[in-house]
Amino acid sequence: MTDPAHIHRTITRRGNLGMFLPEGCPVRPVEVEHMQQAVTAMLADTAAEEALADAAFLALWKLRDKLARRDFNTAACRADEAIETLQAACREFVK
Repeated sequence: MTDPAHIHRTITRRGNLGMFLPEGCPVRPVEVEHMQQAVTAMLADTAAEEALADAAFLALWKLRDKLARRDFNTAACRADEAIETLQAACREFVK
């Protein structure tokens, strides 16, 4: 599983969560942008931004379902990994 801090540094430095998705993945840029904003906010430590973390989970679950329906199984697995990474980061945040 990818380290959440590494994802955050990569997003901050490169500004592109889409790099974690395979080429040809049927995801609109706006979906990637929303996920990117939600992941960045999730790693922050304010209560107001926790709602965006919930939005990140929702966006990732929707993305995963969309990919699975279109038989992009590798991409769906990566979405699962992203969900697990977010969950791990949230657990660390709560500690």
